[in-house]
Amino acid sequence: MRNYLLTLLIPLCLSCGGEDSSEELDTSSPFSDVSSGGGNEDGAEGEDAPLEENCPLESGECSGPVPSAASLGFRIHQLALGTTGLDGDALNVDPEAGPEDCSPAASCENGNDNAMSPLAGFANDGLVNALDVGNLMIVGEVVGDTSSEFLLNLYTGVPVDDACAFQTDACTYSAAPSSYGCDCSIRSTMVATITDGALVAGGDEGTFAFLFPIDQEVLDLTTVRARLTADVTETEDGWALTNLVIGGAIARETLVQTINEHPADQFGAVAKSTVVQVIESIPLDIDTDGDGELDGISVGMKGAAIPASFI
Repeated sequence: MRNYLLTLLIPLCLSCGGEDSSEELDTSSPFSDVSSGGGNEDGAEGEDAPLEENCPLESGECSGPVPSAASLGFRIHQLALGTTGLDGDALNVDPEAGPEDCSPAASCENGNDNAMSPLAGFANDGLVNALDVGNLMIVGEVVGDTSSEFLLNLYTGVPVDDACAFQTDACTYSAAPSSYGCDCSIRSTMVATITDGALVAGGDEGTFAFLFPIDQEVLDLTTVRARLTADVTETEDGWALTNLVIGGAIARETLVQTINEHPADQFGAVAKSTVVQVIESIPLDIDTDGDGELDGISVGMKGAAIPASFI
């Protein structure tokens, strides 16, 4: 079996905001018993033990039969950082700022935010390669009745059959342990709606954890205020998504710290210090922590997905 970078690969994480909608849907873990350390419901040994010290993921205890009864979904097979803030490249991450507030200023519209677009040249070749060779498997599962609000879970996928042509076919996947938190809850789940084939998910409370390749190196980043939209075609094998767009933001201080802490001094032919300089030159455009001050950099990604199923 191929090396799927299970220790690095983090699935999309889009937790839709809205207290009313989240209360109506069951987002609980599919695991009723977390036994690591013989401890409590968080999987920690003893009442005061830190969760991280006794994480079930370390022993693979969250790698069982994980998807729910809904078996159809999709695999994101195309994904790239948008090069503009135009429709199709980005989403409006801070709609309260109004439609005139958009980025990058030289190429944006309708409130769309994608200040990180200058990094597309660093990131997109790595994203394309990771998807093409199967080192990046982001799979989605549709849970519930889509005529109203439903759950959309996303996993780091592992193909059940290595012989399946994952680039083009509707393959069957299981979920990697990295799809779960230390309490075995699904890390990437969101409340979503679909109207006339238009999928909308995420919101101000949403987060989006993703791998950001720069040449042969990979950064593990988490954005906030995440959104996702796409056009859906339902088939007997799952969902095909076109015009998929994901938006969010990350605090610049967090992004710079993540890069500085990465063990590589070079990202391909580009020095780490150069990447940091580029990021520090990007104008802040999002308030990520709600304190009224701009501290974050928006990001927009675009892609597509093909049908998939789960066991």
